[in-house]
Amino acid sequence: MIENQFSHKHLTRPIILTCATVIVFMILAVSPVWAGTAKLVSLKQDIRINGPFVTLGDIFTQAGEAAHVVLSDAPAPGKRLALEARRLAAFSSNRGLIWKNSARLEHVFIHRASQTITTPVILDAVTRALEAESSQGTLDIELSDRKLKLNVPTDMDTSIEVRELSYDATSGHFEAIIHAGGDDPESINTHISGRAYEAFDVPTLNRARRSGDIIEASDIEWKRMRQTRVGRTTITDEDYLIGMSLKRQMAPGQPIRKSDVERPVIVNKGALITLVYRSPGITLTAEGRTLSEGGMGDVIRILNTRSNRTVQARVATSHEAIVANLSTQLTVN
Repeated sequence: MIENQFSHKHLTRPIILTCATVIVFMILAVSPVWAGTAKLVSLKQDIRINGPFVTLGDIFTQAGEAAHVVLSDAPAPGKRLALEARRLAAFSSNRGLIWKNSARLEHVFIHRASQTITTPVILDAVTRALEAESSQGTLDIELSDRKLKLNVPTDMDTSIEVRELSYDATSGHFEAIIHAGGDDPESINTHISGRAYEAFDVPTLNRARRSGDIIEASDIEWKRMRQTRVGRTTITDEDYLIGMSLKRQMAPGQPIRKSDVERPVIVNKGALITLVYRSPGITLTAEGRTLSEGGMGDVIRILNTRSNRTVQARVATSHEAIVANLSTQLTVN
């Protein structure tokens, strides 16, 4: 069969070409790339963002009007997002930006900046909530996840709210939801659990000290300790510690027992000292020799060098001891 040049087969080709031409012209009319307004852009180094969305302006320099075009949701605070370089180039091209990717990257990484709510902050919030809930008073809290921390957006309120608290005083087990961010759209809720132990706040040393060192107020740091670590002889009153001398070397943060300290020696054995008795209208004195060493306030035995009699007197200074009663003082003199 001889085909006619006007047959259906020949007619369809010019029609297809005409339609394709029309489509090309339509693209040239609406696409900024083909309209001759394409901009050459460069990839930013170390891309870090703060907001909840990734825009072309976050990724490229001199993005112009396309800078505000949203590319994707941002990664979670403190995390990173990997974008396929080929698709990023295509998306950018459709928005009038030309990225040559001369480094032939396969992926572009976007890091989301964050601020950290640390473990101590979380522990403090949970401790206060549990102490308000419990009748046990001071508590020491241990989280099941001991390294728990929360990464939140840089502009978010970092205060912690404890919700849905459940506490068994017998076992000490607790569970709760901690909420951060208030009414922020990116606020977070995290389930936590752990145990609470009855505890005491006790004075400890804030730095290592040697035997014979005198404890001053600036040396003391309060530390919360579980009841199991606080014995009957543990010192819980800082006034008892100030001015005392250490009997042994101690590391910082350790509970201090009464047997660990003593009054500092200000009078050595065999020293000459003045024995004093004071009463309204009368003061009696005599010379004495100490038969033992003593600290401020200690009652020690002292030999009256004139009468050769022994009395007991309370050390007042390094050169003076106070006799307690008149009958003793009469003996002294």
